[in-house]
Amino acid sequence: MGRRLATWALVKVYEQPGVAMGAIYCGSQREGKAILVQFEYAGDGLRTRDGGPVKGFAIAGPDKKFVWANAEIVGKDRVRVWSDRVSAPASVRYAWANNPLGNLVNSAGLPASPFRTDDWVESLTGR
Repeated sequence: MGRRLATWALVKVYEQPGVAMGAIYCGSQREGKAILVQFEYAGDGLRTRDGGPVKGFAIAGPDKKFVWANAEIVGKDRVRVWSDRVSAPASVRYAWANNPLGNLVNSAGLPASPFRTDDWVESLTGR
């Protein structure tokens, strides 16, 4: 926590070069059977904390049923998300609810913020 606050102060207050915060969702678009998600504050590029595959993304179609998704970093600031179980993707979520699997970080090693692309209201009863 101290490192993150110090980094923020150096960049925002003292105007030193760097990335002040983790990557934040800023938009998405459907791309065939995938959704391409864009981030701001990626710094010199997104990567995974552990060097492995991107984890923590879920995807749903119009039926609003989320399944774990495949994801790959595309370029500096985008992630392509898809699942063979969803043929018409409508929404993506990252590190949402009780899913602490996210390993996406920016070039400063700061974690990407959890997000969702939908505004679907969920029932407390699960129906």
